Amino acid sequence: MFRKVLGLDLLPGESPLSTRDPRFAYALLVDGLVRERGEAKLSEVLEIARRACVEAIAIDNVYELAPSVDGLRELLGALGCMPKLVQVTMIGDKTYPLSSLAASLGLGGEKLSPQQAAEVSARLAYMGIGSELVLFEKETKIIVSKGRSPAQGGMSLERYKRNVESLVTSKTREVREALERRGLDYDLFVTRGRFGIERSVFVVYAPRDKLYGVVKPLHDHDIQVHVEPIARQDPVFIPLSSPWRRRTPPRYLIVGVDPGVSTGVAALSLRGEIKLLMSGRRP
Repeated sequence: MFRKVLGLDLLPGESPLSTRDPRFAYALLVDGLVRERGEAKLSEVLEIARRACVEAIAIDNVYELAPSVDGLRELLGALGCMPKLVQVTMIGDKTYPLSSLAASLGLGGEKLSPQQAAEVSARLAYMGIGSELVLFEKETKIIVSKGRSPAQGGMSLERYKRNVESLVTSKTREVREALERRGLDYDLFVTRGRFGIERSVFVVYAPRDKLYGVVKPLHDHDIQVHVEPIARQDPVFIPLSSPWRRRTPPRYLIVGVDPGVSTGVAALSLRGEIKLLMSGRRP
């Protein structure tokens, strides 16, 4: 299921509520073999996860990493590789002691040291045991907008706006073409200015990890491109063996279109709920 798993265990005396960086025991598992182990601060552990581009972070209690769902979202969102967050002690709707799971699978005895617990967590996730805490939708938002810098010295505000809107228009076209080359479905919403596009928002119907190498974040003086996963309103634990992971049920929409110089679009759910109401011109 996962080739690269980082198993963690919060060290005794440490707390995610602490004002200082908590320390963890960690074990990096690659193809079933421990490639690296040790103890480190959370920030250092996250750097290991980023460097190795792990597919999953496994732990006995996800709230040892951060005390809230928002904190967990921020933590995962800061990692370029967006690994799955797996609580190995949750199977179905029940939780089991890590030591009991380890003993039943021949991975350890009744009392586990932090190093052993980190390795056991990694091995359980590698074996497909546990549940993923799903924090994000399988959708990604891309925002193209102007940078934060004021007009350059000697440049009039009018010229500056014309230059920036031209850059945003060009980058919007570039992002759109990149998505279409990859065959990714998306919706595009634009805010127009006098000289072009002031801001564009793409809602891409694919998870964040499918956009690596397709669209890169950009933070320039004149233009910015933000690429961020869309947060799920109701985070949920999904067993690693669940059919939900293999197939997402279809979501049907009723779409009405009024073409013309400006095209109007409305989308409703089968219950009659308005999901989208917009109009605009193709950039």
